[in-house]
Amino acid sequence: MTVLFTPQQRQDIYETVLGQFKDDDRITGILTIGSADAVFVDDADGIDLLVIIEKPSIIDIVFTLWVKRLEDMFANEMLFHTIINEDLHIVNILLNNYLQISVQFRSVNRFNLVGSDWCVAFDRKGLISDYLDKRMMTRDRYLQMQYEDHMRAIWYPVVGCVREIKRQNLWKAIAELEILRKHMVEIAGLRHLEYTQDYRNMSFMPEMFLVQLRHTLPTAVTPTAIRRSLKITLGMLFTETEILDQHFDTNYTQQLANNLISA
Repeated sequence: MTVLFTPQQRQDIYETVLGQFKDDDRITGILTIGSADAVFVDDADGIDLLVIIEKPSIIDIVFTLWVKRLEDMFANEMLFHTIINEDLHIVNILLNNYLQISVQFRSVNRFNLVGSDWCVAFDRKGLISDYLDKRMMTRDRYLQMQYEDHMRAIWYPVVGCVREIKRQNLWKAIAELEILRKHMVEIAGLRHLEYTQDYRNMSFMPEMFLVQLRHTLPTAVTPTAIRRSLKITLGMLFTETEILDQHFDTNYTQQLANNLISA
């Protein structure tokens, strides 16, 4: 039987990894995501770090070297690394005791933080603090940009879900519904100032929202069940977008409603 790491063991690993990063002068600083002040109180807590590099031009080099170093540190454990794009490089490590360590590498002027569930672990030159101060002053504009990005893309999974139901491609319809659900959850996260991408930080969302969210899951792979989930998901979406439209003085809710009527 596999025994989970204790919170203290997780804390020890966190401090060891953090110490290694601090010794690298090319690293500007570290933010801890999802565990405020890096105090692990839950056996299921992982370690989620955002590594900040001052110069974007050296991210590839630093990332390659750190993949090798982390492979050496956690020999015989599962390690996956990927480059999402030029701004985001990620290493994920899964230890045998189910401790997940996720490390993102980004440059100092190319990261955004939503919500409050993070802390600065160390900041070599004060650049991170300066940048975060500037981001706080423009947070509302950033939230609006994120909201508008979602609303520009959200029509496609709605149409896709309905189309695939009509074609009797029900598993594909469920996949389109899941894309819509993720958009809706992330839009709700913007309103509540929580980072909910890939369903992170859901424990910080209102309980009533979570209760409603459970009902957006199809109870069966049938047209009736999928349509019911789609209707509930759209209802939750409109609740969130109407509030954000009022806040940002936009009209995306009406635009989406008009498109649905004419579809």
